[in-house]
Amino acid sequence: MRFAHRQPNASAGLMPSTSRIVGYGHIHYALRMPTIPWRLAPDDDAPDTGNLLIEATIDGRPYCLKLDSGAPRTQLVSDNYLAALPTGGQRSAGGAFGQQERSDVVTIPSLSAGDMTTGPMQVMRAEAFPGRQHLFGLDLLSQHCCEFRFTSAEIFLSGSPDARACLDLSLGRSGHIYLDLVWGVATATTVWDCGSSITAVNREFAAAYPDLFRPAGEAVGTDATGATVSTPLVTMDGPVIAGVQFAPSTAAIFDFGPMNQGVDLPMNVIAGVPLLRQADWLFDLPAARYAPPLAKDCGHIAPWTRA
Repeated sequence: MRFAHRQPNASAGLMPSTSRIVGYGHIHYALRMPTIPWRLAPDDDAPDTGNLLIEATIDGRPYCLKLDSGAPRTQLVSDNYLAALPTGGQRSAGGAFGQQERSDVVTIPSLSAGDMTTGPMQVMRAEAFPGRQHLFGLDLLSQHCCEFRFTSAEIFLSGSPDARACLDLSLGRSGHIYLDLVWGVATATTVWDCGSSITAVNREFAAAYPDLFRPAGEAVGTDATGATVSTPLVTMDGPVIAGVQFAPSTAAIFDFGPMNQGVDLPMNVIAGVPLLRQADWLFDLPAARYAPPLAKDCGHIAPWTRA
């Protein structure tokens, strides 16, 4: 999900060489567990928003993928190479604004990013439209303990279990990461989504707790299917997550009703880059555990250290 900002008045250790199943392929490790660098690309002119972009190769061809923990499956936008791959069926997917689309399933020979290389794996081949991005999804992360290191712009993948992950983690049916955002007057069920260039708040929740949000302009948001919605922007008061106080950050408000239909854990917030970039995060996804975030600017020292 990405947003174009408008001003208020104008009309996103070492280990032996081995391999393990991940998604529909294999990840091959070098002499250490994989580290995958990203670069933070600012999203238009909103100051704290942006996308985490990973440089990768697919069958030797260069691709730039957005790191997206909100995408259950890796998704590639169709081009001449991908369009020639045989189709292995179709799957439906929905965007943040409730739009559904069906995409082809294809098998790519390999995907390499940083220290990680997969074997053959199935991905979604999505219809191209201007601005649509390739997505590095949860199927490439779900078998790992994942450290999202915003301080050094990289994700570090290690084995599970990890003793540093000391808290229970809620995972949705599709593997989405759920956390609670806590303020003195409210608690919001939240999806942790590094693929969202901005934090999003359910309109109903914002209306129930207006003192948590201050107007900050308008934006036009585009979800993963290309659907667009004009939304108000706000500055959201900093929540507490796992005992760690966060600073205020930018958010967009829209109706989550269509998106929450049929999901196992309805949400009131999608925590995007403006909030997530304030800390480093450790999620042991196979064990459904996590560590308290290591906040960069909030004076908190988390009870876990780097591997």
